[in-house]
Amino acid sequence: MKTTLTKTGTAVLGLLALASLASAAHAQQTLPLPLTGPAWVLADDAYKAFARGDYAEALEKATEALRQRPDVVRLRDLISQAKAAQKRAAVQASRPVPAIRPARRPASEPQSLTASAPAPLPAPAPDPAYVAADAGYKAYGRADYTAAVTAAQDAVRLAPQNRDYRLLLVNALLAAGRLADADEALTGAITATGDDGRLLAQQTALRQRMVEAQSWALGAAAYKDFERGDFSGAADKARQALQLTPDNRDYQALLVRSLYRAGQYAEAEQRAGVAIAGAPAAPLYVQRGLIRQRMGQEALARQDFEAALQRGGLPIATEIGLLLDLGRKAEAKQRLDESRADGSLAGLAEADRGYLAVRVGEDEQALAAFNRADASGKLANTAWRDAAFAAVRTGQDAQAIGYFKRSIDDAGAQKLPLTPQQLFETRRAVAEVSREAGVIASLSYRGAVSGQGLTPGTATDSLQAGTEAYWRPWGFSNGRYTELFARGFETLYSKGGGATGSKTLQTALGIRHKPLTDVNLVASISRVFAPSSGRDDWLAQLGYSGGRGGDLRVDAPSWWTSRVSAELGHYLSSGQSYGLAQADLGKSFRVGQSGRWVAFPHVALAADYNSGAIARSSVGVGPGISARYWFREDVYNAPRSYVDVSLQYRWRVGGAARAGGVFLITTLSY
Repeated sequence: MKTTLTKTGTAVLGLLALASLASAAHAQQTLPLPLTGPAWVLADDAYKAFARGDYAEALEKATEALRQRPDVVRLRDLISQAKAAQKRAAVQASRPVPAIRPARRPASEPQSLTASAPAPLPAPAPDPAYVAADAGYKAYGRADYTAAVTAAQDAVRLAPQNRDYRLLLVNALLAAGRLADADEALTGAITATGDDGRLLAQQTALRQRMVEAQSWALGAAAYKDFERGDFSGAADKARQALQLTPDNRDYQALLVRSLYRAGQYAEAEQRAGVAIAGAPAAPLYVQRGLIRQRMGQEALARQDFEAALQRGGLPIATEIGLLLDLGRKAEAKQRLDESRADGSLAGLAEADRGYLAVRVGEDEQALAAFNRADASGKLANTAWRDAAFAAVRTGQDAQAIGYFKRSIDDAGAQKLPLTPQQLFETRRAVAEVSREAGVIASLSYRGAVSGQGLTPGTATDSLQAGTEAYWRPWGFSNGRYTELFARGFETLYSKGGGATGSKTLQTALGIRHKPLTDVNLVASISRVFAPSSGRDDWLAQLGYSGGRGGDLRVDAPSWWTSRVSAELGHYLSSGQSYGLAQADLGKSFRVGQSGRWVAFPHVALAADYNSGAIARSSVGVGPGISARYWFREDVYNAPRSYVDVSLQYRWRVGGAARAGGVFLITTLSY
């Protein structure tokens, strides 16, 4: 606390010092301070010069001593006597010299007509209180406040009624940052020497400063907590600071931000309202709007954002962000372009320019800004993942992987605060963006495998195997990749005595494209070959897959999962069409010590259509369970492969009998 309050103590010291000077005349009337130092030496020389009749030197020395110590009345008396003696000496020198008469002078006759000398100046009395105070003043002058306090305490103990010594103690305590002790010393001064109101006023000001200093210390601690991510601790300290200084707007804003970051949205909104009522500033409206967004109060949040924009004066980045939050993207982009043109962004950091560009959808501009910031060493590691995703969106896969890997390295070294799930998702991004090829193999009993072009209903109660290999010649391309593929499948077993083995082999070569980044919709065209029998044809396919919770998670032992897939296929030569659709809904559970096994009990709903079958459609529903094992991972890559075994029993809801029974599908994705 001593170190923290030094600045405040120094400010109060100045106030008390001015008050001390203002009361100097009153203090000297009660107990004048002894002469010390150079002033005493000059006064001593002046008295000695006067004694030997050198009135000019006495006048010169006394005048200089008085300049240094204007409070010493006897110096003024000495100056007056020296001037009078000079005048008498001048008059005496102008008279005629009388004849010398050899007569004996009476014993009572004065020896000379010169002025009688005043009593010589005695050396400073060895008063212990004065000696201690003198040591205190000297220590204070050289900024040794600890020694000044000790000496002043001795002086006050020896001369408790001396007001100046008590003020010396107060000033020394303030300079040492000991505000509470200074307050106590002021109380002692008021009690011992009385007060005309000035000391009490100074004590009142000191106590207010002490409150402000305590509030400042709490506020400083709150800012430190906020900077290191302890938002709950920052909120607690900011509350305490506001109890001492309720009108401090900085602490009000800090409390709101801390509560917001700590997830305490209800109190954060309430505190923001209090702050706005006291000072309706644009930044406070912005903060409350963000809080209300998190609380799902979109209409109220928009009102706050509009109010902030109307008041104006916001940083350009904040203004553009609010326009985007209000859905005014074109206006936000225009504002950004204007700011670039008029130089408003000149003082904005490159990383902040990158974030603005990201928000308006200018990923190339964003990546360029991030790269410039990185080249200058000013891109914080917290921005590396944002730079990586900007690189992904612009098709710069190598740069994206580089930024992702650096984030992973810093997270591993405890230099970047990522949650386990955030770290896993970063590793998942590396695995997805870096993938150039893969293999999918399946073994299915009575279940159609999406993507292989197997028409439903052609082989009831059969066991079929299929394999596909694919290659992405142009990389990930922001999720809009193109793949070349080759696949084949055949029937290994048929309960109805149908054909099996090589007679059922069917292969295909084709190309497919995923045109949308955020929607897993894939269109493909392939040439189908039947080496032994069957048809050679062109197959056009459109497939979709989606859902939530299908990937591995490391932040929870269980989570709700939905999987949806659909496929439409059409053979161009034969004109046959088919369709497959399936939805699984259930809950995934991580099992085992490795954390890579996932069990998925679920309910399945499946439907199919085949224009070439006697019973063209069927629908079935029933329970199922899947077991999936994830593997092939490293420091930078999340598991890139898995084996999945899914067993279901469905009841026929409608259509063909093929919708009911046992279904078993095993899939390897490598």
